[in-house]
Amino acid sequence: MRLLRRWGAILSMFAPAEPLAAQALPTTSAPEFVVHGWDTDAGLPQNTVNDIVQTRDGYLWLTTFGGLVRFDGVRFTVFRSVDHPGIGSDRGLAIAEDREGTLWIGTENGLIRYRRGTFTTFTRKDGLANEEILDILVDSRGRVWLSTATGLIRFDGQGFSSFGVKDGLPNAYVNIVVEDASGTLWVGTQRGNALLDPVTGRVRQPPLPLTASDILFPLKRDRAGALWFQTTNGVARWHNGTLTRYEDWPGTANPNFVSMAQDSEGNYWLASLTLGLWQLRPNGPEPGARQYASARGSRTYSARSVYVDREGVLWAGTNVEGLLTLRRRIFTMVPLAQVSPEVSPTAVLRDRRGQVWIGANCGWLNRLEAGQVSLFRTSEGRSVNCVWSIAETPDGALWFGTWGDGVFRLQDGQLRHYSTQAGLPDTVVLALYADRAGALWMGTSSRGLVHLLNGAITVYDTTAGLAHNSVRVILESGPGTTWVGTLGGLSSITQGRITSYTTGDGLSHNFVRAIHEDAEGVLWIGTYGGGLNRLKHGRFTPITTRNGLFDDVVSAILEDGRGNLWMSANRGIFRVSLRMLNDFAEGRIPAVHSVAYGKADGLLEPETNGGFQPAGWKSPDGRLWFPTLRGVAVVDPGAAVPNPVSPAVAIEELRIDGEPVPPADHVSVAPGVRRIEIAYTGLSTPAPEAVVFRYRLGGVEDDWVYVGSRRVAYFTKLQPGRYQFTVSAANRDGLWNERGPSLQLHVLAPWWMAWWFRLVGGTALVGAAAWLVRRRVQRLEQTQAAQREFSRLLIKGQEQERQRIAAELHDSIGQDLVVIKNRALLALKAAGTPERVRAELEQISEIISDTLNEAREIAHNLRPYQLDRLTFTAAIRAAVAKASESSGIRFVTEAGDVDGLLTPEAEINLYRIVQEALSNILKHSGATEAGVRVSAVRGQVRSEISDNGRGLKRVEDSQGFGIRSMAERARLLGGSLEISSQPGAGTTLVITTPVRGHARPARV
Repeated sequence: MRLLRRWGAILSMFAPAEPLAAQALPTTSAPEFVVHGWDTDAGLPQNTVNDIVQTRDGYLWLTTFGGLVRFDGVRFTVFRSVDHPGIGSDRGLAIAEDREGTLWIGTENGLIRYRRGTFTTFTRKDGLANEEILDILVDSRGRVWLSTATGLIRFDGQGFSSFGVKDGLPNAYVNIVVEDASGTLWVGTQRGNALLDPVTGRVRQPPLPLTASDILFPLKRDRAGALWFQTTNGVARWHNGTLTRYEDWPGTANPNFVSMAQDSEGNYWLASLTLGLWQLRPNGPEPGARQYASARGSRTYSARSVYVDREGVLWAGTNVEGLLTLRRRIFTMVPLAQVSPEVSPTAVLRDRRGQVWIGANCGWLNRLEAGQVSLFRTSEGRSVNCVWSIAETPDGALWFGTWGDGVFRLQDGQLRHYSTQAGLPDTVVLALYADRAGALWMGTSSRGLVHLLNGAITVYDTTAGLAHNSVRVILESGPGTTWVGTLGGLSSITQGRITSYTTGDGLSHNFVRAIHEDAEGVLWIGTYGGGLNRLKHGRFTPITTRNGLFDDVVSAILEDGRGNLWMSANRGIFRVSLRMLNDFAEGRIPAVHSVAYGKADGLLEPETNGGFQPAGWKSPDGRLWFPTLRGVAVVDPGAAVPNPVSPAVAIEELRIDGEPVPPADHVSVAPGVRRIEIAYTGLSTPAPEAVVFRYRLGGVEDDWVYVGSRRVAYFTKLQPGRYQFTVSAANRDGLWNERGPSLQLHVLAPWWMAWWFRLVGGTALVGAAAWLVRRRVQRLEQTQAAQREFSRLLIKGQEQERQRIAAELHDSIGQDLVVIKNRALLALKAAGTPERVRAELEQISEIISDTLNEAREIAHNLRPYQLDRLTFTAAIRAAVAKASESSGIRFVTEAGDVDGLLTPEAEINLYRIVQEALSNILKHSGATEAGVRVSAVRGQVRSEISDNGRGLKRVEDSQGFGIRSMAERARLLGGSLEISSQPGAGTTLVITTPVRGHARPARV
């Protein structure tokens, strides 16, 4: 941190100023709805859409000259005669659904009925008087009425009957039929209208005024029960005996309307054969008519039908421009005054006077005032170029940070420039922020953070602890703490002390470009690539696209006052509930739900600009402002009303190993199927592209599998059994359909998995298993016997070899050493032996004596002579006595008469066990007392060796080679070895050996 000289010339700019009264925010004129179109490039079979209806399952159905079309808002499914024999004609004109869910399609060549997946076409041979159906009405009694060029036709479920001029109609050419509130039918013909009683069939003249001769035919019955008619100059409304005309249409005298719909707000939409789509507002604060251009921008296109679906979305069928949809505009775009592909808005700020200032990356400063955007110029003609940051200080001065030209201050119409000559460390200023104390903070591109207060400059950079010298966002949080987002992490400054945080501290990414503090004092940090971070109680919680965030780039964060955070990103603008974000951070929910907005909501270009400040602004009226690549996007959060209708969900197709299967609630799957595909859809027309899905397969997955916008589920190699596939969908606002459709799958087992085969096979397997187990036991017993015999012979061989070596040592080497010793002694007794020879002979005698003793000891250890010369009991006593003599341990021996109870081989093995135990006591126990007790007890010889030494911490620690050797010998004797020990309390070994004739086979 370093302190620079005071700026005396700008000291006065921080003088307090009287606040100005807030003014109304200027508004920009924009259509209330956004038009989007689909044509053959998007999947339509043909670009003439004659009629539209939404069926009870949520699908939109369209009639075209290229086939019948079903639309879920994302995908078109076309039904043609070439694929469906029941379809008699692909040239559809009209469509309607009856109360039973049957779809009726009028074509140029007959009437088509679509019921429960089956198409049936009715023609003249079925009694249909005219095969060209112009319009269809299903009345309140469920009867189907067909308008044709030769009269009105009724289908009552049994057959067809016709009404024409002979029945009182003014003309045989019937354009349309409309049912009024009483159930009476208004029949519009080429030469006037008539009323038809659907029960009696009586025709009479309508009670229209005599001046209504220009009324052509009815269009619609609205929610109030009024009837709307086409007239030669517009439309007219007939209600309670009063006719009201609407014939003042901007730019045209005869719009030639042919279809009409009423929206949820009471406004009317009209389709014109010559001038496209119109909105009529007969009442309200702004009554009048407004024309909407097509998606291609044309205003002279032909609209043939208009329809409002159950979620309030408007649809229009056109003659050559395909299908149009109109969605309510959420965003209004404010374009720059200087329109150029290279120029896009950067920073945006509304000052206290109500003027909105917009910086441009490669253009001049823009100002929005009184609804008009213009390039800013002072009275002297000066302006500012390449503005990347804007701030307003408490004295009313506006500051503009530029790319390469320092900062500018605008106050009282005067523009002043400050650069490195005035003490700035960098000419690229990307962030400006005015704190509550009146200080101005400047974030530079490469020279750190600048603090300006009362004319004094303080610079913070990496040498003072700043995370990085490229500063992108600044925020004052609480008294005395300023947060700084940089390219290298997040820093906080409190009383001049800097603390920095990076990914090593839990931050998801070091490029910080947005900081927001909510009402609870929680910080929300937006990063470039690491999504959003919550900082609470010193702990960072990242929230990324893996957790449901719309984008991992967060350029600006604004709070709307309705409990939501709005964020700008590379992919667009989105909002997330603050409560949901906190619930995720606290681990109460597994993911968050983002509500994303794009071109269909009014954005000309979803991608926003960021990495500077302010990259977003909330005006006093609550509107939010975001700079995008094609203007500033303005949104009133109150206009973003959540959709309360959950999506209708449908399972559209089932494929088994690539082959389609006829739709059914229960499907049996043959054995050996490798792949099952289930296609489904969710129907939410306000934002169909934002519908997300989850599914589960009962029997495999108990939890939901979230798959985003994917509309196909894949399953491979399902095991035989019964499964239930259930799918659910959520609309853009996260409202789930909790009762999604289900499909029962029964994967059949192959013949070799049938119950009878399993029974027979199971019985055979049990028998085979029993035989194998028996064979295995026999082989194990044989192996164990062989191992026992091998161990016995091995130890016997060892003992025999020891006996041979001992005998040779004693009889051969021992005798030779005795002779040498005696001869040396004789030499010593001879007279006249020189002293030197005498000394050598004495030394030889001593060495031979020692060698003789060692040889005897070896021979004794190899084969205890006591077993050959004495009894077994005497041998044990001798071994204990020898151990006592060679140590300071006092031994107690209690050896009963067990001679003859064991075989010679068993005596040798038991002697070796005792011998090894005594050796362990002498080497490891540290005992002062020990005891050996041998006795005969109930057909066994019980040998107990104990000491009062240090003992063992764990008996498991005693499994050394010596212990294993003793245990092996005991096992070969058919007996057992038990060890008990406690630290500091000594050790006790108990060996039990069956006496002769009571031995049992050892276990291997």
